Amino acid sequence: MERSKGLDHEEVARFVASLSDYHPVIPDELVRYYLAKSGFQCDDVRVERLVALAAQKFLADVCLEALSHARSRQHAIPGKGKQAIDTRLVLSTEDLERALREYGVNMQKPPYYADSEIVGEPESSPSRPSREQQGQTPGSGAAGEPKQG
Repeated sequence: MERSKGLDHEEVARFVASLSDYHPVIPDELVRYYLAKSGFQCDDVRVERLVALAAQKFLADVCLEALSHARSRQHAIPGKGKQAIDTRLVLSTEDLERALREYGVNMQKPPYYADSEIVGEPESSPSRPSREQQGQTPGSGAAGEPKQG
């Protein structure tokens, strides 16, 4: 009988048994949390570690793809050939976005940024005078009087 190209039952059983001794990069607790959040419940640690291994492989593939996009972007910059080239690569969000798009993941920037100056009112604005304009310093009490302490 001709052997099939896939794994046979014994090889799969050995692989699954070896997962109980394997400690993946992604912690079991994190995998357990996201599996429970998605509605999956299983008490077998080998299944959790198999999912962690698959997630680790996915992340490694995306990172390698983003790295290749970053390298191609760096080589496409004109005028760098004759100058001293900085060999450090910088992974941009666009590189990661292109790599994820190849795996069917659509990544978009949020419509707002929490660290922008628009969020929250600055310390001094035309509608509200600053503490110094009100006669207060940061360590003083009301109306410019020193704090009692």
